Amino acid sequence: VIDSWRGVRPALHYSVSPENIVGNHCTDTLPCLDTLVKSGKNRMKLRAHSNFYWNEACNDWALAFTDFDIECESKAKNLASFKLAERLNKNILKQAA
Repeated sequence: VIDSWRGVRPALHYSVSPENIVGNHCTDTLPCLDTLVKSGKNRMKLRAHSNFYWNEACNDWALAFTDFDIECESKAKNLASFKLAERLNKNILKQAA
């Protein structure tokens, strides 16, 4: 992917499904689309953007892409991006300790 951007820093569009659509899901575990659909969740509704990035496992996954800029796809973009940046800073401090 990085090579296909020909020297330009790639962008990662990041969104998570709304928590009210996913249901009572642990915030420290990545949701599985196939499992959610098999449990009766509507695939199209799962593609909607949440207000915030409520799933910390997803956040850590997205923040692992250090060679990408992250474009926040959420309803509350500014607030969600600030919380995601706080998570990144916490992760950096943990790694430095």
